[in-house]
Amino acid sequence: MAEQYVAKISEKGQITIPKKLRENYHLKEGDYLLLLPQGQGLRIEKAAIEPLTRFRAIAEETKKRWQEEGVKPAEVEEAIRWARNQK
Repeated sequence: MAEQYVAKISEKGQITIPKKLRENYHLKEGDYLLLLPQGQGLRIEKAAIEPLTRFRAIAEETKKRWQEEGVKPAEVEEAIRWARNQK
């Protein structure tokens, strides 16, 4: 019989993947996983999310928040210049 692992669902709906599995499958904090319904259970696979795709999603969400807050493009450019000069 193959190795089996038990994970408990927390109050927030989270599970912890056992350390041995994280190491074997090279899973690290921030990785995305696909949860695929399969019969009475779930199959879990590492999701291949490209960095550019993630960046675009984050940038779009940031742009939306700035618009909601009334942040002007010139203020964003000024903040970027400031951040680039920080060391």
